Amino acid sequence: MIICAAIKDTRTGAVFGGIRHGYIYSAMHDAGITPPRAAAVEGFLDEKNNFYDRYEAYDIAMTNGQMSATARQYKRDKGEKELFSEDLY
Repeated sequence: MIICAAIKDTRTGAVFGGIRHGYIYSAMHDAGITPPRAAAVEGFLDEKNNFYDRYEAYDIAMTNGQMSATARQYKRDKGEKELFSEDLY
């Protein structure tokens, strides 16, 4: 089950979690951690603290029924296969 947004720094393997990706970037910046955009992978964490990119997290959220019926239908209609935090809460 997906529990929160996350950003992974591919240079170090460090993963930072939070409610929304924008908040995570702000907190990282405030802490002096600024990975280049190319090194930052946006994704999500599950209940076991495993990191998943937006595509993997989408499949998990769909399987677990974590999105509203409206969000699921919108994604199907648009052919979207990425998860955004707005899809969850």
